[in-house]
Amino acid sequence: MADRPLTIGVISPLLAGAYFGEILKGVSSWVTRSGGRTVAVQTLEASLGDKYAGVPPFASRVAWDHLDGLLVVVRATTDEFLAEVRSKGMPVVTVSHHVPRLHCPEVLPDNRSGMADAVGHLVEHGHTRIAFTGYAGLPDVAERYEGYLEAMRSHGLYVGPDLYFPAPNSCEDGGEEAARAMLDAALPFSALVCATDLNAFGTARVLREAGVDVPGRIALIGFDDMPFAAHLVPPLTTVRQNFDLLSETATRLLVEMIGGRAVASGPHRVRTSLIARGSCGCKPGLAASVCSSPVTETGAAQRFRSFLAARLHGPHLSPAQLSALTSAAECLLATYHRALDHGALDHGALGPDAVDRRALAQSAEQIFRQSPRPDTITTLMEALVAYRRDLLALELSARRMDILDVCEREVLLALRTAEAGATARTIDSLQSSLRNEYYVSMGLVGLRVGQRGLRDEGMRPLSLDWLEGTQARSACLGLWTAPGSGELRLVSFYGPPCTATQAPGHVVPEERFPPVDVLAREPDDVLFVLPVRTSEHDWGMLAVAGPAETAAKTGRDAYFQWAALLGIALDHDAVVESLKRQREDLAEAYRRQRELVAEVTASEERYALAARAANDGLWDWDLVKGTVYYSPRWQSMLGYPDGEIGPSPSEWLDRAHPDDSSRLRKLVEECRAGRQSCLQTEHRIRAKDGSYRWALCRAATVNANDGRPIRMVGSLTDITEQKQLENRLLQAALYDSLTGLPNRSLFMDRMAQAFGRAKRQPSHRFCVLFVDLDGFKVVNDTLGHLFGDLLLVKVAERITAHLRESDTAVRFGGDEFAVLLDGLTGPDHVDMVARRLEETLGQPYEIEGKVAVVTATVGAAQSCLQYQDAQALIREADAAMYRAKAAKRNLSPAPGSFAPT
Repeated sequence: MADRPLTIGVISPLLAGAYFGEILKGVSSWVTRSGGRTVAVQTLEASLGDKYAGVPPFASRVAWDHLDGLLVVVRATTDEFLAEVRSKGMPVVTVSHHVPRLHCPEVLPDNRSGMADAVGHLVEHGHTRIAFTGYAGLPDVAERYEGYLEAMRSHGLYVGPDLYFPAPNSCEDGGEEAARAMLDAALPFSALVCATDLNAFGTARVLREAGVDVPGRIALIGFDDMPFAAHLVPPLTTVRQNFDLLSETATRLLVEMIGGRAVASGPHRVRTSLIARGSCGCKPGLAASVCSSPVTETGAAQRFRSFLAARLHGPHLSPAQLSALTSAAECLLATYHRALDHGALDHGALGPDAVDRRALAQSAEQIFRQSPRPDTITTLMEALVAYRRDLLALELSARRMDILDVCEREVLLALRTAEAGATARTIDSLQSSLRNEYYVSMGLVGLRVGQRGLRDEGMRPLSLDWLEGTQARSACLGLWTAPGSGELRLVSFYGPPCTATQAPGHVVPEERFPPVDVLAREPDDVLFVLPVRTSEHDWGMLAVAGPAETAAKTGRDAYFQWAALLGIALDHDAVVESLKRQREDLAEAYRRQRELVAEVTASEERYALAARAANDGLWDWDLVKGTVYYSPRWQSMLGYPDGEIGPSPSEWLDRAHPDDSSRLRKLVEECRAGRQSCLQTEHRIRAKDGSYRWALCRAATVNANDGRPIRMVGSLTDITEQKQLENRLLQAALYDSLTGLPNRSLFMDRMAQAFGRAKRQPSHRFCVLFVDLDGFKVVNDTLGHLFGDLLLVKVAERITAHLRESDTAVRFGGDEFAVLLDGLTGPDHVDMVARRLEETLGQPYEIEGKVAVVTATVGAAQSCLQYQDAQALIREADAAMYRAKAAKRNLSPAPGSFAPT
């Protein structure tokens, strides 16, 4: 600190602009008196209004290396950011904001004392039923309500729910809604304290529209002393928060902390001021504290002085302002007395010395320069009106009354002239500001305004030349080297020349931005550091040193507008550059497209020829539109001419065979959902004539940039003949070509399955019957082999007619057959089937007009542990059959007899 001036940083949200001018004025005056500097860091805070919802709060370390301490106004940043600032050892003081667990001084308006003054003032007017309205969801409003309750109890007045009217917010519409609730309750009070001036304004409007006289029926007091309060009808009595004292107190505490002195953490309250106007019932010119003076010329003057002292004295006026206003008021009194004395001497006509117009004009001018607040001027006029009323009560001579009228006209003329001058200066200032902003706006879009109109001089926003002619004394623009990098590349400077290490192109950490060159300013100037940001980009930081616009009570409107316009201009430049690149890309794309046209045309021709030559039906499913293109070949495969099948997916899926439909739809849905990228399956599809044809379906998905499937393209191949050939080959491989019964290979497979079931289920039993025809050779030799083959077909039919679905009959060759009984139902099952087969097969056969008789011998072998495979079981059944034949020859058994196992 010994090597450089004291530097104080101020972080404030944009929407606190109505008070920022007063706060910044107090900070700057204190810091300037100590030879220091002020850095105002502008920020947007989403929580302060919906207008900037979504804009991130300020959380940059910009200018940290330059700052000795930091003032933070009304939730300008996050609690986490402030905790980080404190952890770095930088002193912090908050203004009108409490941060839990930060452990720093908090300078707050004394809301409770302000409410105590408001309630006490209404009690002086004789009110006992005083109501309250406000939005208690805000901490400061909650404090004001608590102050109201404490004041009511201290005066011994009743407080209850019927005197509390909650408002949904702190704005005008909140007061309007509360006022309607008051009217519904039949106004059970005679006076009302509002938590904010905006609530009071909305409440007064609804009450006035309902015919309620304010203050005749309801006395009204607001809180905040907003600029419009003095211009209401009647003027609004309110409580002023004295933001200049808040800022001076906060600055004093911060300077003490920087100097190493201990400052208590927590609230530091600054007393508020009650500004009595007309809405509470106060009458112009009347003050209870000065009504005891006698009605004399001297007493009237004394009453005038006491009234001004009582009404003008307050923390919002500095001693210098109060002294200047008192001197100006004395000059006005001297004007009256000089005129009256002139009339008393009866010098004839009112001469030039009767009214010192020059002194009068100077006094009026002084009043408007020292305190241009509307209520100050109103108070002075009320005092003059009361003074004239007191003089009229003295029953002056007609001559002196005429002189008094002339004097009053001169005073009013001087005040109006001074007011008009102040207004003209304000208008000139605004016009000058508007012109500057216009030039800045034109400069930021690369234009200059000259005698011949607008012309493009190639001025770009990055140059900062657009600041020429503004109040800015120096400036620096830094752009982020990369998002979130915390480093700024110095792009351009305005004002004094920069050093070599801080020239354009130099990269500095955000803590060291801006360079010290920009900090060298006039004593009363403020350095504003503003984010250059739009909804699209966060470009960097703009540092501008210049005077603060404290007279306009916003402090930094122009500087914020510059940063906003600069961000928009940079966005515009980025768009222009992007458009240039797009034009170049389009030109290259156009050239490439012309080259591709021939390739695409040739490819289309080759594709069309290949599609016509292929036997595949192509299809293309637009998953977004839900339509399918079916190629002419796809339609002709099903017997339809081109165009007869519509573009719906159901034209394909609904034609699928019922046994294949569920599986096909599941596979298609997997691709549509993005879980599979390709599909290949065989299914049957119904043709136009009602028959089903086999088709091979193959498809692949086409995805969008986000990976979502948007198309399926594929083909359908007719494989009906292939399927038929496969069936014929399968039939020849597994079935007897003469009888259609399974052959030995299939029978052995069924036997293996039966053995497997028996192993898994020990209770499962099965049996093999071996059947041999007796007398078949005689029939075959006498009637011919063709007749013998027809006889074997009939035998096969009789065997299968008496079997279950789980049983299998097989022709081993010649006149030998076998039967697998899989799953015996009881001990007699085998005997019953064997006897039925012998009886059935022994019946005569009528074939082509001839009758033949053969008998059958059946041998049986049941499954048991001693037979470990199918061949062993078949051999045992074959042996049982021969034993049965031998028994027939030896015992001459009746037809159908057999030898048991």
